[in-house]
Amino acid sequence: MFALIIGINLFASLHFRCLRGAVPDALAIQSYLIDGLGVDKSRIRMLLDREATRQGIINALVALRDNDDIEHGEAILIYYAGHGEETSVLDEWATDGTKKRIQSIIPQDFDESKGVDPITNQTLVWLIEDIMRKRGDNIVCPADRIFAYIANDLFPLDRHP
Repeated sequence: MFALIIGINLFASLHFRCLRGAVPDALAIQSYLIDGLGVDKSRIRMLLDREATRQGIINALVALRDNDDIEHGEAILIYYAGHGEETSVLDEWATDGTKKRIQSIIPQDFDESKGVDPITNQTLVWLIEDIMRKRGDNIVCPADRIFAYIANDLFPLDRHP
């Protein structure tokens, strides 16, 4: 098994409040893989906080695709814990003519004013499809995304660390 584990508590954008549980969750997944399943630590790539930039996440996914140590069909885990959001999409992306939003994950360095975008589910699908074509489809992608718009509209964030 190979794994890419991403945990982001600290975000560059003031639009997103810092989290407390994403990095500990990522570390718990790493610990489970090593201690519980016996996965060699060298097969696990961790991106925590400032390492989990937009380009860092994309590069890590491309590195999974290009890693010749991963045999075709070998298990791959891609885990993300951090903020998520819905973003507007181009009209031609709308599948039924009404959906104008797409879910995305928020990299640590997300900042619209600096041109650092979220990573849309569409981009993630393209990257994971590239991995599947080269390494097989034995890929699991659990995500623990905190959607800021839900928390801000329905719950006070400080009650949900």
